Amino acid sequence: MDDGTVVANLVYSGTLMIGGVMLLILFVSLVITLLLAGAAQTMISIAKLGAKVFVYRPVHSSAEATATDHVRSAVVAKADAILAAARTEEPARTEEPARAKAAERAPLTLAYSDRTGPFTGTQPLVKAG
Repeated sequence: MDDGTVVANLVYSGTLMIGGVMLLILFVSLVITLLLAGAAQTMISIAKLGAKVFVYRPVHSSAEATATDHVRSAVVAKADAILAAARTEEPARTEEPARAKAAERAPLTLAYSDRTGPFTGTQPLVKAG
């Protein structure tokens, strides 16, 4: 081997070794950074959880409780009324034949039948009513 080949081999192998060491250092520093960030996030989460325990929450007065009970009972009464109305209408609906239902509906017409451009998805296809 001549001197030029030996020097070239040393330069190439040295470059590969230095690049490998740099990649190893980069990988190790990345892993350490991720571990530190995870530990810090864990500590922050624990601190936030502990802070929630010591937050002062005033006791609700009885006037507020009665107001929410009144609203809740009104909502339940309205839901019961809707269900009762739906149950009384249900037998009448099932007795009608399907053809009568279809005849009651208006035929659907295209809203833009004379359009010549491509469909963009922004225009309604069917007229309402």
